[in-house]
Amino acid sequence: MATSYLSKPETNFVCFAKVCVDVVKIPLIDILFDQIKPDDLYHKIKSCAALSAENGKLVPDQKKICYLSPPHLPDYKSFDVTLLYTLIRNLCPSLEPTQGWGIKPKATHTKIGDDIERLRLFRNSFAHGESTEINDDEFDDIWKEIKSVIQRMQASTNPLKKYELELINIEGCRFGYEDREKYKTFLGVTLQMWKHIEGKYEPQICIKSAQEVLCGETTHFDADLKQFDSQTWSMYWQKTREKTTEQIDTVKDKYKNSSNLRLTVNFVSKEDEGEYQVDLARKHNGGDYKLCSNRIYLTPIGEKPYFTRWKITTGKKKITINYSYKISERSPKVLKIEWTKNGENIEIKTGKYDGGGLNGGFFILKSPTMDDIGNYSCTVTNAVGSASEHADFDLPIANISTNSGPIFGSNTIITSRISSCPSLEGVEWQKSIDGNTFNCIDISQPRYKGSRIEPESPLLVIPKTTFEDKLYYRLLVWNIFGRCISDPLHLIVTGSPPNVLTSHRIYFEHQSVKLIGTVFVSEKSPAVHTVFWTKNGEKIVTSERGGRYSEVSVDHPSLTINSVNSHDIGAYQLNAINAVGSTASDTIVLDEPRICVERKENPDSSHCFIAQIQSVPAAYHSQWMVKGKDDDTFKPVDINDEEFKGSSNALPRPILVVKHNQLLKENCFVIEVQNFVGRKTHCFAGRGHLKTRRCKRMSTEALIDKKLGDVNSLCESWGFNVWDIINSIRLNAQELSEMALGTIDVLFESSKSQQSWKDKMSLLRQCTF
Repeated sequence: MATSYLSKPETNFVCFAKVCVDVVKIPLIDILFDQIKPDDLYHKIKSCAALSAENGKLVPDQKKICYLSPPHLPDYKSFDVTLLYTLIRNLCPSLEPTQGWGIKPKATHTKIGDDIERLRLFRNSFAHGESTEINDDEFDDIWKEIKSVIQRMQASTNPLKKYELELINIEGCRFGYEDREKYKTFLGVTLQMWKHIEGKYEPQICIKSAQEVLCGETTHFDADLKQFDSQTWSMYWQKTREKTTEQIDTVKDKYKNSSNLRLTVNFVSKEDEGEYQVDLARKHNGGDYKLCSNRIYLTPIGEKPYFTRWKITTGKKKITINYSYKISERSPKVLKIEWTKNGENIEIKTGKYDGGGLNGGFFILKSPTMDDIGNYSCTVTNAVGSASEHADFDLPIANISTNSGPIFGSNTIITSRISSCPSLEGVEWQKSIDGNTFNCIDISQPRYKGSRIEPESPLLVIPKTTFEDKLYYRLLVWNIFGRCISDPLHLIVTGSPPNVLTSHRIYFEHQSVKLIGTVFVSEKSPAVHTVFWTKNGEKIVTSERGGRYSEVSVDHPSLTINSVNSHDIGAYQLNAINAVGSTASDTIVLDEPRICVERKENPDSSHCFIAQIQSVPAAYHSQWMVKGKDDDTFKPVDINDEEFKGSSNALPRPILVVKHNQLLKENCFVIEVQNFVGRKTHCFAGRGHLKTRRCKRMSTEALIDKKLGDVNSLCESWGFNVWDIINSIRLNAQELSEMALGTIDVLFESSKSQQSWKDKMSLLRQCTF
């Protein structure tokens, strides 16, 4: 290695030259070996006329090292780059570059053959001149591209070999003047060898043409031939499009005025896009030998016209189509405009029509009638293609619908879907009771607020729909050709009053009663908007109760009464209201306990008294009491005493057991029951007091019968039969005359009140039983 080092530009040249001479051949050797094994190279060359002929592309020195008859084998490592390229180009058709051998690949072409061509071009580009320098910027670009090519070759041929490492080693070397002269000489010799091989006894062909041509124009492909013998070679033009290659028939009108050296493409269109080339062919040793020119991709430019305006209007006895169109930049002009009706050309000059020209901008149909209904089309055409717009003139079509089944009290909207060309001249909403006779709807009325009759989007709005709106509806529309009526829509309005259920719950620890309300609506019914409780028919205002009553709302309809006392006695009802109407619940009556005592005689001759208690709110205390003949007051029965063994004060059924009759004769017994609103004492006597009670009962029976008769007469005047209740009272009166009289009084007062009969019956039954 020389000791006088080169400048940086000179070093760049030597680095590049060394790559072209020493490094490039390494992947080419691997590629040739992969395609053709050494023991088969002789037969491959022999079968290739271009290589085996005496004056073929292989010079004698090259044949000496590669065209060896068996059993001799060639050594691929002794081949230089020129020989390797020549063998691959002529013996490996599968590696042909994208655009063919000898043609510079495009940046997007990355096949192995494309990269082989790039290596050849790298070398040739710097072997032509006398300069032995490459500036840094240029060298960086070249080196970057060489690396990309080497990396792709390594990935596709022999990934185990590190071609790129060779480049790195060269970058690290320092070169002298001797290196510069040596590699310059190598490149020059290689270039001369290349020219000799490529040009020897073979025609040189190149075509030229514009690559972009405006549609509608004429273009030419000119062929430049050198060393061409028409007696030996045949020549033809070829076109490739979308992987399909076809030989061009120059006799066709499309290629009129063409010749062997010039291909003329007349009236260029998008169909002419593709890749064009010239092929030369001759017979050799019974086979076909072919040479191809460079390829030129023809791109016809231009776009077809497009409409920028297409508007249809109606006037007095005419329909006008206003139109305009444009062509994009670098596009051929519009050649013609055509109007058709139902696919047949329209004669503008008949007097029925006016306008319709290339520059007119309007088309008029005069005095339209039903005979003029049809499809009208306008087509404008240039060399690229055609654009069309059309209009279907016809009677209008109207359809109406509603988004869901109308619910009582909700807003109902009937929408329309209209198709009309030309546009509508008017619309009208109509309704009918029976679906046969329809009348116009005056949408200015408040009950149709929000409706509209604009032809673009008619709308019928029925705010707060009621059962009166359960009708048939339809839409009448018309245009210049005539009118159309939509199918009728039967509006089915649904809805029912709320459902109201009640129960109650007692909270002894807080001395409160919760009147539980459940309010709900049936399917397709309006929501509840108001709930409230009443007491004895009067609405309860919870805010005026000093916090004793809980707040009531639609979401929380239950009523809690805190610190319940005697002032809360009464009949309570929950009322719920929606758009359809109101519903009142069953009555819950808060009152003092009601007591009935059943008497039984046990087998051991003792007597058992069982108290039946009805109480809302529930009773929380009961006590058996006893008073002797000579006592002034009652005192609690000692249920643990042997005389009363088996007795109990426990709720819900207190039991009194009296062992001996003598106690009944000498004492009077009562039971006292207490709830939050009051207490009730039920009195019954031993046999020692029966005479007095019987006398008292006899004195009241006449009064009972009289009062029962008065109540029955009053109820009959209302149209109701309450005899079952009266008989019940009469039966109870035989044992409990005082209670019977009180019940009758309640019944009589209830009959005269303004409460609903349902409430009266409920109250009376509770008072009776």
